[in-house]
Amino acid sequence: MGLFDFFKKEKKIVDLSIRNLSVGCILEYDLQSWIVKDKTEYDWGNNQFSFEYTIENGSVSSFLHVNTSPTLKLDVSSEIKMFDLGRDVKQTIVETDSPPKKIVYKGVEYFLSDEFLGHCKSVNDDDDWSKFVNWVFNNGDESEFISLNRWSETEIDGVHGRYVKEFEFSNFLSSPEK
Repeated sequence: MGLFDFFKKEKKIVDLSIRNLSVGCILEYDLQSWIVKDKTEYDWGNNQFSFEYTIENGSVSSFLHVNTSPTLKLDVSSEIKMFDLGRDVKQTIVETDSPPKKIVYKGVEYFLSDEFLGHCKSVNDDDDWSKFVNWVFNNGDESEFISLNRWSETEIDGVHGRYVKEFEFSNFLSSPEK
């Protein structure tokens, strides 16, 4: 090994931001440190893509969804149980192939605003993409949402979250392995 070979092994420094996180990165959000545990890529069709990061702070696991097309849109959410939405929500979807127009969660009304067909996969997997239908319900001031995903005839899951701004995230650190 020559004297100058040491310099050839330097890794390129990447300026991390909310737009280019990877598994193992650490970030600050809501006065807490979070580590990125998984990254999922979404294909919404029409050349529209987004990423969802599973982030953990040591006691809580949440999802950070980053959509950069055409402008940056961010949200943070956590899983909810379907029965917390009432017994009729899942039954309505299974029986009619469409969701109700309104959902009540913890005393707040959420109204159906969007429906999307999508495909997703973990960036760590070489598996095929999973196909699903997504329904988004917003509260009255559109600051919070409920998102329901239908994966099969009866497999439906949901998250509750809020829309956030880029300035709410800071102190991005790369993975020690990277």
